Order: sequence, then C-alpha cells, then structure tokens
Amino acid sequence: MAIIYTYPTKTNPVGSDLILISDSADSNKTKQVKVSSLPSSGGGSVSSVELSLSGIAAFAITGDNPITSSGTIILGTTGGSAGQFLDYQGNWSTPAGISSVTSANTAITVADSTTAPVLTSVAYSGGNNIGHVPTGGSGTTYLKGDGTWGTPSGSGVSLAILNEGIDITAAATSINFVGSGVTATAATNAVTVTIPDAFVIEDVQYSVAVSKGDALYISGPAHGSGRPTVGIADATAQQSGNEKYPVVGLALADYSSGEGKMIVTGILDDFDTNSITNPLIGQPVYVSNSGSTGDTLTGTKPTGTDVIQNVAIINKTGANGSLQVSCIGRTNDLPNLEQGKIWLGDANGVPSALTIGNNAAVLTSNGTTASWQAATSSPVTSYSNGLDNRVVTSTGTNGINGESGLTYDGSALDVAGSITANAGGSPGTGAIRGAFKSQDNTAGASTTLTFPDKNSTNRTFVFKNGLCTSAT
Repeated sequence: MAIIYTYPTKTNPVGSDLILISDSADSNKTKQVKVSSLPSSGGGSVSSVELSLSGIAAFAITGDNPITSSGTIILGTTGGSAGQFLDYQGNWSTPAGISSVTSANTAITVADSTTAPVLTSVAYSGGNNIGHVPTGGSGTTYLKGDGTWGTPSGSGVSLAILNEGIDITAAATSINFVGSGVTATAATNAVTVTIPDAFVIEDVQYSVAVSKGDALYISGPAHGSGRPTVGIADATAQQSGNEKYPVVGLALADYSSGEGKMIVTGILDDFDTNSITNPLIGQPVYVSNSGSTGDTLTGTKPTGTDVIQNVAIINKTGANGSLQVSCIGRTNDLPNLEQGKIWLGDANGVPSALTIGNNAAVLTSNGTTASWQAATSSPVTSYSNGLDNRVVTSTGTNGINGESGLTYDGSALDVAGSITANAGGSPGTGAIRGAFKSQDNTAGASTTLTFPDKNSTNRTFVFKNGLCTSAT
C-alpha cells in the first residue's frame, strides 16, 4: 500500500467520495466508507454569538443578543435631533455654523454675513458696473449705457433687402458685401460701404467653361434673367455673322458654363501673366487668335487679317500678376491691311481695302474716287546707255536712250554739238537766251554759235578764249 502523502489531494470532497479507514471494532482491518456516512458528533460547535458597539452612541443593539441557540440581533439608531449630523466617529453632532459670507462683485450684495446671510442681486446701473437686467423696457426699447431704457431714434421703419429686385428680407440675417475692391467699415453707429468707381463687374451667362482672364464676346441672346450670354473670343477674321469679337470683358474667375461674372474695367488681381508672350510691365495685351480657354490673350500685336483689340495693360508680372482691364467693346477701326492693298474712302467717309491692280494697271482718279485702270499708252520696255546726268530721249514707241552728248547736273546743261533754236515749230526760228560757255579747252580752239534774227537770217558768233572774236 502506498504512503498516504503520495496520493493527490481533493479540495472539495462530496458525500459519495470514499475514504479508507482502519476498523477499530474489527481488528483494525482496512475498510472503505462514504464521506456522507461519517458521524457528526466528532466536530466542534459555537455556543453563542454576540454584537458589541464601543464608543458609538448613535447606534443601539436590540433583539437576541447574544444568540445562544437561535435568534436575531437588531442594529438601529438612537438619539439625535433635527439639525444634527452623524460624524465620522458614529456619534451625533451639531454644526458650528457659517462664519462669514461675502460677494465677489457688486452684482450681488450680502446682508448679515455671519448668522443669517441674505444675498441680493443688484440691477445694472450703467457704466462699468455689472448686474441683472433692470425691470422695465419692451420690445421696442433698448438698455442704454446709463442703465435706463430708451427708444431708438428714427422712424423705426424696417429696411427691405432686395437681390436684383427680389425681396429676401425674410430669409436674411445679415448683409454681406462682396466684390473686388468693395469695403465696409463701421464707426459712430454707422456702416460705410465703399465701391470703387474704377471697377465695372457684370453678371453674365457663360455658354462654355472659362478660365480666369479669358477674353469674352457676346455669343448669343441674353439669358432669361437679363444677363448677357458670353463665350470665348477669337481675333481670327470670320465671315460676317460668325465673328467672335469685339471683346466686352474678361472672366473674373474660373467658371463652368452657367452664371458667372466678368470684369469690364478695373484691376484683375492674382492673374498668371506667364500665359502672355514675353510679359512686361506696361505692355499692352491683345486678344489672341487661339480661341481656347487659358490662351485668349497675347502680348504680340496681331498681324495679317486678325482683328486688333487692346483689352488690358500689364500692371504686375508673375503667377500672382495683375492687369489693368479696359474692354471698350470695339476693335480698331482700321485693322491690319494685307500686302498690296490700300485704304480708299467711300462717299460716306468709310474706308475699305482696295485690292491691288494687275501687272499693267494704273491707279486712276476720275475726280471723285480712284480705281485701277488699264494703261492708255505703251509702257517703256527698253532703256539703253543709261548713265548719271544723261538726258533721256525717245528711241521709238516704247524705248528710251541716255544721250552721251547731252547732260545736265542740275545747274548746267552741257551740249556736245550744235544748238538749234526752234520757235513756232520751225527749226532755226527760235531764240536762245542765257550764258554760254565753251567746253573746248584745246589751245587756239573756238566755239561757233549760230542764231536766227527776226528776219530768219542766221547770225554767226565765234568765241575764242572766252571772247567773241567775230560776228556775221
């Protein structure tokens, strides 16, 4: 048989558990018994139970105390009176009383601060004092700074708030002033709203999505609200009725199609001028021929058939630049002109472009207007012996020749040969007047001039060394 301490221990035995015993009545033979069959006479017992309170006067014990067999012990209170309280030691005590009551400000006063304090709220009396709202007043009065009630000055008539003619007073709790350059200040019970005259901003209806600064033109009928319908402008010349100009304003911000605003005159702030070619401060800005959002402005003056419209001047360059906007709703009266064309006014004083004539045409005036006409004579087709100062003579219907013996430098006419005066169409019947100089510098050479007299008789004069040596 194993040693007893080698067996495991059961913590909570039950009545059906078995226990090995040595039977003293049967020669100490080993036998088993159930726990439930063990006799109870072998255990201890309690003879009495008693509750005792020491130094706690507020409680009393009644009932069966002590309990020797069975019974009930009752614990209850005893003594005490109104105004007393149970202290931490379990005894009845009387409070010592409030020693003092004070007020932190003048809104509440304290009377008899030690025994029976009375707290009183004080009405507001004006100035820096504090207190409760005084009695009096009504729905049409207000509390003044001196603590009295007053009636507002004025007629007391309500002011209606209108949005483009629609009364929104019932739904409004405040008035908000918005818009570029608009400011509102309050001073001396008055609100002053300042709207700069330099800004003209209009409500519009966008037919397409636009970017801030896009050039705009009237693209269709006005919206039902009266707002003009606008689209993206384009400087490209179009057939009549399809033009996308003149520009009437620039987009004030990025907008989807629908309601928005445009600036007509004034400063457009926070505009990225890097989208403009070579932006410089003071540079004029024109409408481009792109026709695409974000690319409607250019710093280069349009050429060719593109229309010219200056819509702004750069005030500040960079991503946060600004433009001085001025959209007057018209392009230049005289746009760019194609090569070879000229401006010609009509009977109403309106200029139009006159297309260049053909190769042989001549611009001809009829005394009222001008036009290209065919030449009435044959043009010169040949020119020979052309040198400086030579006098040109005809060599036929359409040819000319530079005469080597006849030159003119602007002051003297040089003739190599004879001079014949012609009067009335007959050679030798004219007259020559003026100073004559021989160009023959050969020693002993002479110059002979022959002139007809009034009777057509030739008279000959011989000059030598600057002197007339003979006359016949």
